[in-house]
Amino acid sequence: MSDALGRILAQLGGQTPPQGAFNALPIPDYPAHYLGVSDDGCPCLMLHAHGAGGGARHPLRLQGLSIQYYVPCRLVIPDGQLLDRSLTTLLCTSRDALERRYFLYAADLVLRILGPEPSLTAVVSATAHLARMFQMLSRPAPKPLTGLIGELLFILRSAAPPEAVMAWRNTIDDTFDFAADDLRVEVKATQGRSRLHYLSYDQCHPPGGTIGILASVIVESSGGGTSVAELMREIEAALAGRHDALMRLHEIFAETLGNAAVTALEERFDRQLAEESLLLFDMSEVPAVRGALPPAVSQVRFRADLSACAPRPSTFFQARSRSAARLLPG
Repeated sequence: MSDALGRILAQLGGQTPPQGAFNALPIPDYPAHYLGVSDDGCPCLMLHAHGAGGGARHPLRLQGLSIQYYVPCRLVIPDGQLLDRSLTTLLCTSRDALERRYFLYAADLVLRILGPEPSLTAVVSATAHLARMFQMLSRPAPKPLTGLIGELLFILRSAAPPEAVMAWRNTIDDTFDFAADDLRVEVKATQGRSRLHYLSYDQCHPPGGTIGILASVIVESSGGGTSVAELMREIEAALAGRHDALMRLHEIFAETLGNAAVTALEERFDRQLAEESLLLFDMSEVPAVRGALPPAVSQVRFRADLSACAPRPSTFFQARSRSAARLLPG
């Protein structure tokens, strides 16, 4: 769909609209919504809301994005029509080509979440989500892409991807990547063939009454492999009908990669190697610093070599955890 939005923009780029107006076209499959270009050349997604009205809402102005709710818009259609509509406008003010491409990617997501006839409440919720994604683009990447690919692959291979996404960490500083009831899972990805992973003392000592799992995966870049965008689309398909999980997926993606999210979608990796290499280990069997720490010692981290550690099948954990059957790979 984002490619289709790109083609619409290409059609609209030939002429400059009158001041304050937009060159615009209705979006295929979403005829009440429009994609336009402002008088200063900025792409703009314009959203119709069913039964819109009510109280005024304050506009949002972020780096690279401006959102105004239910405002009068003059649309210049290429066939000569001049339309006046009240729409919510999402204007990409960035001049960076990659950020504009990411805007189309995010606009596609918003359209799929909202559908052709959303309420204004739904529009406000979806645009707030897009705003949070754009806020992340001004921040340095907190985590490397390799680790995120490992987490995304774990979600896709999960027996219930929507539940895996909802169990995904709330912040990058969470102790575990996934937490559901009595299960804690930490995903570690490496670019080398040796399974050497940095762990924390807390990860190897999950809370009482829970089972800790280390999911280890080898992620190697590959020019002819699967792109991160393709992997995301597969996960999106597995989340069909779960808009809450879909929004969470993209927000955590943006939060994890920060300003690297714009280019990360085009990165490619060896999908077959990654899937075949995904193994599960019992945290209680992983080489680690064991026993109580001295009272004045905290935040202990170390590198664990798993070469002598035997992986466990999902069934091993399913017999011990009520959450394992729906969270772990089948």
